Amino acid sequence: MFEYFSNAGLGLNGRELMSLAVLATYLFFTLVVLLIGFRIMFLPLRLGRKAARGAIREISQPAALLTILWAVVLVPEPFIYLWNWFVSLGKAIIFNVPTIAAKFAINIYNCDSPLQCAAESSNLISQLWQDTLRSSLNDFQFPPGLDRAALAFMIVATIAVMIGGSKTETTGRPIFGASRDKVAAFIGLSVAFIFAAYLAFIAIVAVPVFDQKAPDLTEMAKELETRLDETSKQFDINFAELPFLQHERSALPTKEAFAAELSLKAGQNKTPDFVTSIWETQLLSWDRDYENLLAAAAAMPARSSEFIRNAKLFFQVNNEGHIGEMLSRRHVSRITAEFSDWQNDYRSNVLSCYSALRYTLGTLRVIRSNLQSVALDPIASRPSIDLPSSGSCSYLQPSIQGFLPQRSALAQSLGPFGAAAAWLLQTENQELALITGLLGFGFFGALAASFIRQYANRRDAEFPSLSFVIPAFIRGIGAAVLVFLLAKGGTAVFTKGDAPLNAYAIFFACFVAAVFSEDVWIWARKRQQTSMDTSEYGETGQKGADKRQKARPDDSRPAEAAEEEQRRKSAQLKQLEDDWGV
Repeated sequence: MFEYFSNAGLGLNGRELMSLAVLATYLFFTLVVLLIGFRIMFLPLRLGRKAARGAIREISQPAALLTILWAVVLVPEPFIYLWNWFVSLGKAIIFNVPTIAAKFAINIYNCDSPLQCAAESSNLISQLWQDTLRSSLNDFQFPPGLDRAALAFMIVATIAVMIGGSKTETTGRPIFGASRDKVAAFIGLSVAFIFAAYLAFIAIVAVPVFDQKAPDLTEMAKELETRLDETSKQFDINFAELPFLQHERSALPTKEAFAAELSLKAGQNKTPDFVTSIWETQLLSWDRDYENLLAAAAAMPARSSEFIRNAKLFFQVNNEGHIGEMLSRRHVSRITAEFSDWQNDYRSNVLSCYSALRYTLGTLRVIRSNLQSVALDPIASRPSIDLPSSGSCSYLQPSIQGFLPQRSALAQSLGPFGAAAAWLLQTENQELALITGLLGFGFFGALAASFIRQYANRRDAEFPSLSFVIPAFIRGIGAAVLVFLLAKGGTAVFTKGDAPLNAYAIFFACFVAAVFSEDVWIWARKRQQTSMDTSEYGETGQKGADKRQKARPDDSRPAEAAEEEQRRKSAQLKQLEDDWGV
């Protein structure tokens, strides 16, 4: 086969053909692996897109467009991230591909053999991958906030399905043995129940947290200052050996003394100028580090006092207007621990500088001996001028701001429960938690009562539709508003100021009111009908019925027909109540 291609006018020998075959095989498998990698990399996004398309098929096109727009408006972060990533990838392709294409054309024109053309083309493709795709793919991450965007999309799509209904009929293609309408109803009811239970749950989590009294910042600031003062007294470094460092340093000759020493040993030979310059540079470097050490040692008390003042002010600013005495006390302990760490870093830096200076004194003696050798023998190599203390004494005083921790959030002390209720705990508003709990318990109670009633009225035990969700939601909101106004306004009538309320009792009252709200509305409707009859005929009960019968003398229907008409009207009213979930 190789001989066939060689004789075909390509001018390739067997080795070159083998190289081309290996290169082509390598490029083919690289392309296959690249495509598989792309599919695996974007698999979560593709699955999410497929699920979203399946949900959009169940609603009309305007509703689907509004659902997508609401998801983008409510949680824009993942869409902005994907937009910026694709824009950066497009810019890289636009900027790099023309340049690589020009180089590719030039190399193809100038190459002498097919093997050389293939090799240069491979290099250009590798360069295109490195400059264009690799950096963008390395920067790609899971879009932030995509889970919240999916939740928003699911909620809005569920509301759209409940209001507008499904586009598919019950006789559509079954999904796991059930029609699409049943699956949509099950998903919608599940989302509604989960949403109501979530609101009730986070309110239960937030109420005891918000019941905590506000901390006394004045007393806690004094306690913090006392603890920091006690810790500061333990901050002491023994510098008794500092004078010995200076004594050993004074034993080394100055630049002039070292020049005189070299001149004496060299005799009539002239001492090179760079020798004394090197010695002077070494001495100045050691003296500068020693001055930094002395300055850090002298500044220790002042820096400790500055830390205490900044920590006290920082504590007051971070805890002002926040609830949670336990978190404030924990903040005091954290600041005290950070102050101890700051002292340890300060001490470690100073002691490292001290050890480096002691070691450098021995190095200076070695450098002195080497410089003497250079002065006597100019052919000798020059010694190194880097001192180990030059990096150990440049940064001795740690920054204070880096050791002042922020106050912990309320959600951080509650684990996964705090993560679920983080947005509510961040407000630190007890009335907002009360309103959230009332909405959750009201919606959950009305939804549960309507679902049980709807399911019990189904003769074939068929899964109920979603028509009762919106009325249940309205009844739940009504119960929440009623109980909230009764709790807040009712206590204001009989008390002066705001009386403490038991949130759990209010939640229980709202739940009971929501569960029996359907019966209350039916009772109110009957009372309204009775009141209308009373206002028209002036009597109720049997007397009113007799008067109504007398008011219609032409009604000569038998009693059985009247009872049948009454049963028919009752059945129509019952059917109307079932349709509206009332």
